[in-house]
Amino acid sequence: VSILGAAALLNSLVDAETSQRGFALTGDENFLQPYLSAQDQVHGQLKELRSRARAGSSLIHLDTMAPLVDTRLKEMAEIIELRRREDLPAVIAMVSRARSRQTMDLIRAEVRNFTRSETQELERQHAVFDSSMNRMFAIVVGICLLALLLAVAFAYLAFRETRHRLKALVHEETEHLLKTQTELNQQLQLINFNLHISEERLAVTLNSIDDAVIATDSEGRVTLLNPLAERLTGWTRVEAHHRPVEEISITRGPPSKIH
Repeated sequence: VSILGAAALLNSLVDAETSQRGFALTGDENFLQPYLSAQDQVHGQLKELRSRARAGSSLIHLDTMAPLVDTRLKEMAEIIELRRREDLPAVIAMVSRARSRQTMDLIRAEVRNFTRSETQELERQHAVFDSSMNRMFAIVVGICLLALLLAVAFAYLAFRETRHRLKALVHEETEHLLKTQTELNQQLQLINFNLHISEERLAVTLNSIDDAVIATDSEGRVTLLNPLAERLTGWTRVEAHHRPVEEISITRGPPSKIH
């Protein structure tokens, strides 16, 4: 904005100078309109440039430019006044004076210096901005990576905690199953022991009674003979085991024993 403002200021002075020359040559007041507009604008433009200048060196160029602008406007005002008084020789002398051209050349030089200073400051600010953006981008990337690492760490910790809990549950369940199996084994041992005792008691009972006893299963097959039944039938317990009870006769033994 300040660079465009400096160009606008120089254009206003050039327009004022052209307007003053046109009036000096013709004496027509209509030529003075650009000069009058520039006269009202120039000081406002200088003030605006001062408020928008970015670099300290730019203010130095504006300080140098301000009296030159006042001088040039004063010279143009003198020429216009001389022309209004019809003092053409004095007008020609002032217009052709080298000092007027030197003043404009100095103003142009200060405008160029101001523009160069503002351009350098703008480039410096852009570099600072780019550096800040790069630094901010690096920070954002770093934060994102840190967040990702934290998320991975959290997921790993959660996974490890879950695995530990699962292992604890499996271990607890395994211990419970082992305990249950141990209890079942103890119960089975106790049942087997009681069954063995019962079988021994039954064997003693069957061997001691005076009756022949033949036991069968639900299908009528022999499962047990006591000694008296073995003597009366001629069948041993092994021979008669799982045979139909009808084959076991008290009057005859196994086929191999019949003569």
